[in-house]
Amino acid sequence: MTRVRFPSAAFKVRMQPGDGMVAPMKKAIVLLAMIGGLALLARRFGPQMRARCMAACEHMLDGMPDAFPPKRMMSDLEVLRTQSERMIALLEEQRRASGQAPAA
Repeated sequence: MTRVRFPSAAFKVRMQPGDGMVAPMKKAIVLLAMIGGLALLARRFGPQMRARCMAACEHMLDGMPDAFPPKRMMSDLEVLRTQSERMIALLEEQRRASGQAPAA
């Protein structure tokens, strides 16, 4: 009768905690769950947080002098936006007057 020999212990695959395979998988699953939870929280509360931050910035800028560079920059951006809107309106008006189709 021949005896069947099993491979040595070095070739056996063990999936037990502490062998180095299960622990990283658990860490990866927990990390992915945490990232997913943070993404959901950011999606849920992101717009509210942005509005609060903008209100806080505006409140802070209101207390600064008019010559304060960030305040001047913000007011200059508003001026540029209104000028751009007027220029676009004038260009569209000129295109309509000349009979060209408006650009998309």
